[in-house]
Amino acid sequence: MTTDIFVFLICCFARTESFKARTGAQFPREEYIIASLLDWRSHTNRKQFKQLEEELQIKVHVISLLEGSIHTTGQPLNITKTEIQIEETKPDFKKHTLTCPKSPYTSNYIKYTGRFGISAYEQKHIHSFAQEAGKTLKRERMGKRTLCLGTGEFMYIPMKIAAEMGENILYQSTTRSPIHPVSNDVNYAIHNHFSYPSPEDPTITNYFYNISPHDYDEVFVFIERDLGEEALSPLLQQLQTVIPFIHIVSFSNSIEKEG
Repeated sequence: MTTDIFVFLICCFARTESFKARTGAQFPREEYIIASLLDWRSHTNRKQFKQLEEELQIKVHVISLLEGSIHTTGQPLNITKTEIQIEETKPDFKKHTLTCPKSPYTSNYIKYTGRFGISAYEQKHIHSFAQEAGKTLKRERMGKRTLCLGTGEFMYIPMKIAAEMGENILYQSTTRSPIHPVSNDVNYAIHNHFSYPSPEDPTITNYFYNISPHDYDEVFVFIERDLGEEALSPLLQQLQTVIPFIHIVSFSNSIEKEG
């Protein structure tokens, strides 16, 4: 997040210079607020921050959910990594489609994610929608140990649906955040990882973590819109190395008017 904060400051400075060139005024405003989830700036970073404030003659307030500093000890572990060879076979999966309302101006994105805000009318229907969807998918379960897997930021609706699918359900989501795994330390959180190109943008690498053979009988993969088998193939090939059967759950759109 430190990098993000300084990039933001550079953008503010560039916009300030543009404003100055257009209007003749030195700065459009005297105070700025930066909101960040995490703030890991070091003492040196904070000193540079104050120097930039003085240089620009502005005040910048930083608001974060968590702030602190990071210190490392010891040396990097020299661990031999075993390459897992993935056989290029066609994954065995079953497709399911759920109908979910969308707004006319949101392309193929569904309404209930909150991406475009959630109205009071929509909020009343999200829970009932998740209940009905969960009942539908519960009837499609083929095993006793089931994983529900959200994809990227599409996690809230899949999580609510998973809660309605019966017993022995576990939930997680894929991510674009890389985390180093350590397989031989039981106290370490991440024991294994799987990487693949994002179905929505193959230039971006996505990951999922902590799934071992025999953990699950099946997995329900939730995608916001149907992306096609070719785009999903790298993800499915990774999943089939550890989970016997795969369900793909996509969401079709129906335009719903508020009332």
